[in-house]
Amino acid sequence: MTKRLKRGTAAIDRIPTYQLRVELEGISPPIWRRVLVPGNIRLGRLHAIIQVVMGWDNDHLHQFIIGKQAYSDPDFELNEFGGSPVLNEKKTLLMNIAPRAGKVLVYVYDFGDSGNTGSRWKKF
Repeated sequence: MTKRLKRGTAAIDRIPTYQLRVELEGISPPIWRRVLVPGNIRLGRLHAIIQVVMGWDNDHLHQFIIGKQAYSDPDFELNEFGGSPVLNEKKTLLMNIAPRAGKVLVYVYDFGDSGNTGSRWKKF
């Protein structure tokens, strides 16, 4: 049986919430969405949320990039292209890699169109 944690318990209180501003790069006027997500969300789930808030259909490859490190779905086999290893987004928690407030996490969707989406972070 799974034990449920109640709000106010130490375990839940330690999980940060992030406010993301998801913005398409190179578009005028700006196209953006603001979304709140828990820090214990995995990047694979964050990908699904970005797809919904932006109105996309999950038809293309994607990856997250923070600094020089990329994260993506291992089924895409992006490591076969060489370069730095691409880590598994399904095993990566946002709060373990989130940049400091005001820094950018790049979400690349549709590699053919170079559809970069920048996300600015605020931690609550």
